[in-house]
Amino acid sequence: MMADFAPVFISGVGLDGSNTWSLPDGMATKLRTGQRYVIQVHYVNTSGDRIEVQDAETMSFVPVDDVTTWAAPFVMNSDRFDVPPQQSASESFECTLDQDLDFLFILGHMHEWGTAFSIKQLGDVDTTLLDIPEWDPSFRDLPPTQQYEPGTMMLPSGTRLQTNCEWSNTTDDDLTFPKEMCVGVSMVYPALTPVICDAGSQ
Repeated sequence: MMADFAPVFISGVGLDGSNTWSLPDGMATKLRTGQRYVIQVHYVNTSGDRIEVQDAETMSFVPVDDVTTWAAPFVMNSDRFDVPPQQSASESFECTLDQDLDFLFILGHMHEWGTAFSIKQLGDVDTTLLDIPEWDPSFRDLPPTQQYEPGTMMLPSGTRLQTNCEWSNTTDDDLTFPKEMCVGVSMVYPALTPVICDAGSQ
């Protein structure tokens, strides 16, 4: 379980499906001296045979004097849903920003039972920031991503964001977190530490 962990960096997904994405020049994520870090990797082996995999993580360190803006992960998460066997269900939850934040991208995360995903900015007139009306199982690891050029997507303090997830449980067991998920993520700035909104178990 990752419940006791905090995210350090979340990568956007390239248009070609690659997961090679870097912060713009002048931006960096601050790491704590002496902190232990964990790389989280998922595999779904559908072959029926054992497979051998190899992962690599490349980190570039820059002098503090070269950093003009600190960036950090932004996560909206709910683990309070329960989808009964052979049924459909949905989850919606809100998060309110307590500071001005610029967004570099927005993406959603669900697993293979997801059917639809969206993130909306709530107001007098709601604005849809990300809309995936037909979620594909492949989006678990390569989700459609709304990317923004630096300085073009600032949301002020007090902004209300709504994450919406829908699922169809084709199994004979209840579908709960973390077998299935409902998460919206981004990298935001200026931020020294991760910005987390957790709907929690209710």
